[in-house]
Amino acid sequence: CELPMVVDDATHKVFLTKLAELQKPAGQELLSEIIRIGRASSASPQLHFVLETICRLRVYWQLLTANHRAGVHRTGAGVFRDDIRLSSIAKNVLEGVVAQTNTTYSCCPDINISGGEDTTACLTHAEPNLSYIFAELMKNASRATVEEHHRKGLPNTTLPPVEVSIRSLEDGNIVEAEFSDCGAGIHKNEIDRVWQFGYTTSAKKHHKAATKADTAIVAGFGLGLPMSRMYAEQFGGSLTFGNTDKGCSVVFRHSREGAEGLCPVYPPTFD
Repeated sequence: CELPMVVDDATHKVFLTKLAELQKPAGQELLSEIIRIGRASSASPQLHFVLETICRLRVYWQLLTANHRAGVHRTGAGVFRDDIRLSSIAKNVLEGVVAQTNTTYSCCPDINISGGEDTTACLTHAEPNLSYIFAELMKNASRATVEEHHRKGLPNTTLPPVEVSIRSLEDGNIVEAEFSDCGAGIHKNEIDRVWQFGYTTSAKKHHKAATKADTAIVAGFGLGLPMSRMYAEQFGGSLTFGNTDKGCSVVFRHSREGAEGLCPVYPPTFD
């Protein structure tokens, strides 16, 4: 893709759009290879760090180009929005999560979204990134709940719900969203692996990165959690994972200021 000689703003946006389209096939191949390498039993912590760094750099590039192409608007700049309500993000992705789960398993647990209706459970962030995180965590929770329920031989009519709890802490300076399922949980020796590319507890494993034709696939790639953590950490947030007495819980936590500085956090040096 040849860089235009005269780079005014409109020409630059057209160039970035074309460049993003050209990079899509290579991006799919890159993620597929990362899945393959990540699943290798011999993959060392150093190698997983290299894979993660490659993905982080690609995520940053995608964010910066998408942000420039979006321009300035009434509610923020580029893909960033001021005062994004986390409850709205959860509700916006709910329909898609339910449809995908139903397509894969012919059933879906109820997904209960609670809290976050007040203005303190908001933050400044890149809206597409938050939508990705919430959709992935809701899909994971739904998948784990359904598969464990089926493993026990129980009917779909008795599926327990997935709980999404949104809250603000520390006088409104911190926002949290907790995603709780009724799955099988993760063995304590496996917990650290949930952030590795290619690792999945799903009964339906896939070996290539998802394309547009795979929109009904709920889980099995081993990409959702590590990519969600990258998006969460871009502007100083975090994802934490733990077992509960019912299944698993993943907590997204972020300062309310979020991405006000619009400066991604570069990955730390591996030691």
